[in-house]
Amino acid sequence: MNKTQPYLHYDSESSYLYHIGAALLPLIIYGFYKNGLLPLLNRDITFLEILRPLLFPLFGFLIGCLVDYICFLNSEKDTIWTHMPIYGTIIMMTMPLKANLFFMSILLFATFLLIRKLNEKKNILKPLPITKLCFVLLLTIMAHINFLNPTEQAQTMVYSTIDILFGRNIGGISTTSILWMVIAYAYLWFDYYYKKEIPLYSMAVYIGLCLLFEILFPTGNLVKNILNPSMIFASIFVATDIISSPYTDTGKMLYGLFIGLTGFFAIRLINSIDGVYIGIGLLWMIVPFLDKIGYRLEEKNDKFCRKAHFEKKEMKPKSFPKMKKNFPN
Repeated sequence: MNKTQPYLHYDSESSYLYHIGAALLPLIIYGFYKNGLLPLLNRDITFLEILRPLLFPLFGFLIGCLVDYICFLNSEKDTIWTHMPIYGTIIMMTMPLKANLFFMSILLFATFLLIRKLNEKKNILKPLPITKLCFVLLLTIMAHINFLNPTEQAQTMVYSTIDILFGRNIGGISTTSILWMVIAYAYLWFDYYYKKEIPLYSMAVYIGLCLLFEILFPTGNLVKNILNPSMIFASIFVATDIISSPYTDTGKMLYGLFIGLTGFFAIRLINSIDGVYIGIGLLWMIVPFLDKIGYRLEEKNDKFCRKAHFEKKEMKPKSFPKMKKNFPN
């Protein structure tokens, strides 16, 4: 294995993508229930609007597939599908329900395609954190589109701790249910490629800072601050992106600590829903530096942390779907 190009950044099984998709599916279904079915039952939307929460992640997935296929037709590589469909799904799941679906879809397509084209010679730009950061900045410029669904806009809601855990609170279209996120994390824990340490470090730092600030500046909202669904979703699904996150044990630890730190202050100072994505969108630039530190420490000091990442068995060959370009007439 080439030590300067670790397998986690260049080799992955398609099973990893299937596991991520399976973990996201319950969140998408719950988002449909919360932001589509319940408002319909409360007569706050029409029957045609009930599918809107499902269309966002569906369009994100299809746009990712379309970008992959376009790049496949213009490339000499045989692999069709990359991580783009999953990236598109995750990004669109975090959108506010009132966002313009077609405008966001066009922006997602253009950003994905541009990043793929720029990465043809040298794979530097990371699609997931960069695209999400662009969306956050755009929504901020547009005076921050309201994340409330029609029922939440029509009524005054007071959310209990149980409400927050089950996802009845305000957030992205499919990113409010902490219960399903915890189940998804437990499911992904056993995936060989999933970087399960990053959510642990980031949430530990975030919770620690919440406790510290509650002691120094009491608000009475400690539990609600800790149970921030955007922070938890970003830690589990965005920060652990196999391409844009560190591969060394030390790198993952430092990365998780920085996400917890930047996420806490961004949530407090900028936005409680999208703040954490700003931190992640900027931290990807220091990932090579964190991995360089991690590799040197892990190579020279056996007691500091495990060297298993550099001695693992040969990875199985890529098993992404392939297609011949010589189509019959």
